[in-house]
Formats: sequence, structure tokens, C-alpha cells
Amino acid sequence: MANHVCPECEGEGYVGTLGAFFPGELGEWYDDAEDYLSAHEASKTACSFCKGMRVVSDVVMSGYEEYLEYEAEKSTYSRMTGDY
Repeated sequence: MANHVCPECEGEGYVGTLGAFFPGELGEWYDDAEDYLSAHEASKTACSFCKGMRVVSDVVMSGYEEYLEYEAEKSTYSRMTGDY
């Protein structure tokens, strides 16, 4: 049985919840890069696919498509209900 780098967190074991910014937008939200980096560190949560382990087995990897569909459904429901 082989292990694979988690495709969701790309082997980091965590995901940040701040979202992405264009360079021009970053200045609107944060005074400098240090403020952003500290906020990013504080927003890290364990990857929900690999549970923070950074790698997944063949068996877990085979369920990745189903995981993506489930996450898409959750996002759609959250947007419909306004529960962000």
C-alpha cells in the first residue's frame, strides 16, 4: 500500500481560512505583510481530508472525488442559507 501527498493541503497538514488576496487588496486589509502572516498563522486549521497527517493511503485517496463532491454540496448549501 502506498502513501500519497494529500491533494487538499498539498502536504502541509493544514489549510488557512483567510482566502486569497491580490497584492493591491492586501494593503486594504493589512498594514504590512507581517500582519497578514500573523493572521494567516492564527487562521490555520487541520486539513479535513488528511486530518493533519499530510499523507493519505491508497484507500483514502480513492475517496477524494467523493470528498470534493461533498465539500461542494456543503458550500452550495452554506451559500443558499447565508450560513458562511
